[in-house]
Amino acid sequence: VLFEEAREVASRHLGRGLHVLGVNVWPQPDLAAAKQVWSSLRRDATPGSGPLAEKIDHEMEALGSRRRQGWLGYLAATAALLALLVLGLNQAARAADSQADEVVAICGRLDGPEHAPERLARAEAFLSSWGSRLVPHRRAEVAELRSSAAAVLAEQAERPSVVERFTELEAAGKWEEACAVVEDLATRYPSSPIRSDLGQRWLRAADERGRAQARERAAQLEKEGELEAALAACQQYLASHEASPNRGE
Repeated sequence: VLFEEAREVASRHLGRGLHVLGVNVWPQPDLAAAKQVWSSLRRDATPGSGPLAEKIDHEMEALGSRRRQGWLGYLAATAALLALLVLGLNQAARAADSQADEVVAICGRLDGPEHAPERLARAEAFLSSWGSRLVPHRRAEVAELRSSAAAVLAEQAERPSVVERFTELEAAGKWEEACAVVEDLATRYPSSPIRSDLGQRWLRAADERGRAQARERAAQLEKEGELEAALAACQQYLASHEASPNRGE
């Protein structure tokens, strides 16, 4: 009687899990609890080697075998899931690499400042995808394209105000400041075409600044009696401004 009662209790422990319509769709057997049932029965009901000792040993051996099989099954399932995960990540990385190739190729075709918005949009679309994180070297490559396109747009937005400020300083004859605002923009955005856009106006401003600097430096050196240095300051200006209309002066 005790043996059958223990078997029923152990069966309940082994039958634990998620049951749907009477079917255990997600078994979660409590092997430790079932083993404890048989251990208690052997200790309390069959001291020494009673008549049920062999049957209890058989049940406990079956539980041990089931536990080992469960662990092996768990390990096999885990290994399979890891293999599928690695395969999936590998495929996703390949797809992301192809997407990066496409973005780089399109950005290469869409050269020029007028296409900067589209280059920026395509680069950001790739960088915002989770797959891009699987190919960090390609992500860095596309990030450079995004930075370049963003810089072009920022320069385009800022250039009109710089040209306006240059015009004001040009009209006032403040050549040092006029050149400084242009050079500041060109330094922050090396690809800026502001100098070529200003054309002769920029060349004149640079020449006037150089002339003023040379005259000021030469006058200071002359006052200090450094005539050779004063002459060198003038010669340096003449050498760097060969087409200047101020050479005669």
